[in-house]
Amino acid sequence: MPVYAKVLIIGTGSAGYTAAIYAARAGLYPVVCLRFETGWAINEYH
Repeated sequence: MPVYAKVLIIGTGSAGYTAAIYAARAGLYPVVCLRFETGWAINEYH
């Protein structure tokens, strides 16, 4: 089954997650491409 997205976000760092949130709020149905770990800034924040 094909998947159609209006927005493709590559990366899941803090900027990628923020972009996905704002795109979803705007009704753009974002698709996020990710690896198996979260972005560096999220892992290193204390």
